[in-house]
Parts: sequence; C-alpha cells; structure tokens
Amino acid sequence: MSGPNFGPDAGSSMGRSSDPQGGDPELLIAFETSTRAPSVAVARRGGEIHTASLEGQRAHARDLLPTLARLLESIDAKVGDVTAIGVGLGPGSFTGLRVGLATVLGLERALGVPTVGVASMAAAVFDHLAPGAVGGQLLDARGGRVYLGAFRRQGDGLATVQEVCAPKPAELRTLLAAEPWCATDPRPTLFIDDDARRAAGDALGDGESGPRVATGIAPRAEAVLRLARDELVRGTAAPAGSLRPLYLARFGE
Repeated sequence: MSGPNFGPDAGSSMGRSSDPQGGDPELLIAFETSTRAPSVAVARRGGEIHTASLEGQRAHARDLLPTLARLLESIDAKVGDVTAIGVGLGPGSFTGLRVGLATVLGLERALGVPTVGVASMAAAVFDHLAPGAVGGQLLDARGGRVYLGAFRRQGDGLATVQEVCAPKPAELRTLLAAEPWCATDPRPTLFIDDDARRAAGDALGDGESGPRVATGIAPRAEAVLRLARDELVRGTAAPAGSLRPLYLARFGE
C-alpha cells in the first residue's frame, strides 16, 4: 500500500528511546502534546501519578515547564531530580508535537536521562483495553487519508499489532477486513471521532463485521508515563539516534 512515511527512526510505534537503559526510574515525568489539551504527568517509583492538563494549543510553549515545576513541587521534588522522561510522539497537532518534543529534548540534554517515545494512539487506547484485548484509533489525517494504528493490552503495557499508518479510504476498507481487525472472539475496538468517521466514508462498512466502533478518545500524559515506565522496566525500549514525532510526509511523496 502506497502512502506517506514516518522517517527512518519512526518504524516502531512504541518504545523509542534515546537511551536503552532499563529499570523502574526513581522519578519519571511525561508529556503528551498531540492534542488541543496537552498534559503533563509525574510519578515517583511506586508512587501515585500526578497530572495536570492545559487547555488551548497556544498553552504548549508557555505553560509546559511551569506546569511540570508545579507538579514536581507537589511531590517535594525539582527538575534536577528527574531520572527518566516519556513523551507522546503523535500523530497529532504539528505545533504541539514540535513544542513538546523540543521541551523534552532540552530536558534530556540538561539532565542526561533516558527518554522514551510512545505513540499517542497507544496512550489514547491504553486505559480502554482489558488484558489481552486489541484496540486502536482512527483519526482524520486530512488530504484524503486517515491515521490508523492497533495495539494489544499486554500486562502493564501494550504490544503494537499494526503500526501507525495513513491509508486512503479504499485502503482502509482492505485493512479493516484483515488481521487484526477481522478477529471475532472478541472483536477489536476501533475508537473514532466524528472527523475521522467523515474522512473514512463508507470504508467502515455496516458494523456487522470487523472492529467494534466506539466513541473517539484522547491521549493523556498519565498513559504516556505508564507505557514509558513499562518499556523501561522490561528493558524493551529500543535505542534511537533521536526521538521524532510521527509526522507524515507530504501526501503523494
């Protein structure tokens, strides 16, 4: 299937890391900036996850670091205490992802700590899947395409069963008729919002076969943090020269 690519370092939707060192980090922070409601999360090892949400796209650059500082202060910590970082890599808002990743890379360079990238789609579906269940998300990619990715709940994390891709509606119909979407016991869940439904057109079929369609959901920094922690604990975060957001190339290239 032809279509846009994600660049040389975006082959995996899960577990991209600037440093493959494993273990449960003492103080993990996470950012999710792919939507109009960016969020930040922090947690000590074995402790409660503390989160904050920011409203509005323009809040990304202005409020990410002050919000992080306030969350760290609430658990009697400071930025210098951070031992690992998780970040949502999209697909999503171009501006939000750029600002979020720039913030994370600045912290990474200053602190010298491992950074794990997580597909924002994975973060979106994580809390909505029972153990062993398969689910994914469909988003409007514009330009006559949609974003699609699928994941299986596996312990405290997710396994990618279909890499994030950007099919045209006709290609989407073919994808949804094949594994993993054609499973029947149980049926996978496809989370979709109104924009994606319009973009997909009749490619979703009649709903009698293929995935069970559910209301759209959004990624949160808490899920990014939990998925990043799982990758670090299991030692499966693959090293990469740099973290890159899941930008799609110009359609037709």
